[in-house]
Amino acid sequence: MRKFRFPLLLLVVLALSTVAFIGPKPPQQNKGQAAALTYGQYWKKVDSLTKKGLSKSALDVVMDVYQKAKTENDQEQLVKAIIHRMKFQSMTEEDETKKIINDLTKDCSQIKFPANAILHSMLAETYWSYYQQNRYRFLDRTQTVNFQNDDINTWDARKIFEETLKHYKLSLANASQLQKVQVN
Repeated sequence: MRKFRFPLLLLVVLALSTVAFIGPKPPQQNKGQAAALTYGQYWKKVDSLTKKGLSKSALDVVMDVYQKAKTENDQEQLVKAIIHRMKFQSMTEEDETKKIINDLTKDCSQIKFPANAILHSMLAETYWSYYQQNRYRFLDRTQTVNFQNDDINTWDARKIFEETLKHYKLSLANASQLQKVQVN
């Protein structure tokens, strides 16, 4: 009986292919590594999801941008993320106006100048837009007094006018400093 012997070259090739197959795998991206994305990469992802009609997924990515920009104090990206957040909230959430107003109000108090001036203007515009879309509801309402009216759905015309005007004025509160801000 004759023994079959493998040539040395065949053994080396087999060993190398086994090592290559079983060897170290490239690291997979996890949630911690997702934070390493640049803003450009995030916005490409948002655009891609938007084109596919995946507004809720796009909102999740926008919220990642929002958190990153807030952490890094990048006001340009923060305002851009807030604008997109509002857009996707209006597409995906029930009673989105209240949610948008609550989020903008919180952002106005937390974000520093000059971005908060833009946010106050956006909040005033949101109030005004809500009034215009629901004018028929406000015309028949009487003024309410002595209760906590933090729900825009219960406001009368006077209250919404006051809030709109207040936020427009707050957006221009630091007019001299605003004139020094580079618009690019």
